[in-house]
Amino acid sequence: MWIEILLFVALLVYTFWNVLFGVRPKNYPPGPLRLPIVGSLPFLGTNPLNTLTKWKETYGNVIGLRFGDFNVVVLSGYETIKEAYDKPEFSGRPSLGPILLIAGKEKRGLVASEGPHWSEQRRFALRNLRDFGFGKKSMEIGIQEDVTDLISKLKRQNGSPITTERMLSLVVLSSLWSIVAGEKMSIDDPKATELLNTFNA
Repeated sequence: MWIEILLFVALLVYTFWNVLFGVRPKNYPPGPLRLPIVGSLPFLGTNPLNTLTKWKETYGNVIGLRFGDFNVVVLSGYETIKEAYDKPEFSGRPSLGPILLIAGKEKRGLVASEGPHWSEQRRFALRNLRDFGFGKKSMEIGIQEDVTDLISKLKRQNGSPITTERMLSLVVLSSLWSIVAGEKMSIDDPKATELLNTFNA
């Protein structure tokens, strides 16, 4: 008896989900199966990059997925991505949970805003950052020095595999530190590592 009730409820949920979310929007790109509630997430497996690469071979450079209650379109290939970013329709910001949590429903701020509000925020930020040297030749020289340090450090690895995430974070931190504190900091400086550890804590 309980099995029949569970099967009936599962069928009811599946039907309800299909009516509300299961039908792909008009002109939506092809993609893998979409299950109720979880969408395409269970099919990503433990290595999403490999799965998306296989799906690219099956469905092409534009893949339509569903993650939970969000429709997601994945683009692959340089030409496809370049073509998409040339269109104004792709310049908006997604209405995802973390963004709405930080920026509110109005999507305020430099990171979350879009359209005229984003242009206003950008103008304000650039105008005020110029006082700290942003956009000036001296800042460009400092960034080039940081990049040169990074390249030297990478060359010293002699082709052995490394994780570049931390090194790149140190370069960004060094450039930001020169704007905020007005002093140069090498990526090999223990102070830089200490600051990065503090930010990541």
